[in-house]
Amino acid sequence: MKSNYKTNTDAINKVLKWHAVNNAQASENMKKEDDFYSITSKVQLYYNKDGKLSVGYYDYMYAGGAHGMYDTTIFNYDLTTGKQISLKSILNTDEKKSKAKKYAVYVLNAKYKKGANLFEDVINDPPFDVSKMPFYLRDSGITVRFYPYDVAPFSEGFVDITIPYSEINKK
Repeated sequence: MKSNYKTNTDAINKVLKWHAVNNAQASENMKKEDDFYSITSKVQLYYNKDGKLSVGYYDYMYAGGAHGMYDTTIFNYDLTTGKQISLKSILNTDEKKSKAKKYAVYVLNAKYKKGANLFEDVINDPPFDVSKMPFYLRDSGITVRFYPYDVAPFSEGFVDITIPYSEINKK
């Protein structure tokens, strides 16, 4: 079992390194065009427990204009199998997808009512599909990530909402 675990973690580390090296190369290529252009990446470990791993990259690209653009890439793995965990495997029924979306809307509304700088029209008529969003694992549930401009102005950055497993699996 341990040899599979080592093989799995080596393969996962290779994917994580590939992302970092790719961004560094893309940034070098952009700087050839203009010294001010760049891509910067920060990595964050979100979860590493019970054989599950969530690692994310915050990528910021500036290629001219008023401001750059943020991107996020989050990798979720089952360390015992080495396979990526997809959100579709967690929200594997229409009912679970619906519950997750309703809970996300509930939290966004609560934040808005407390004065958070969110787009009221998006919250009241949400166009997003929670099952297709970047996410990371937590002890209590999953955290889905909204990109800048999805539910809030660019200045607010990413908006993360944790959806408890108890809400997803509620009968």
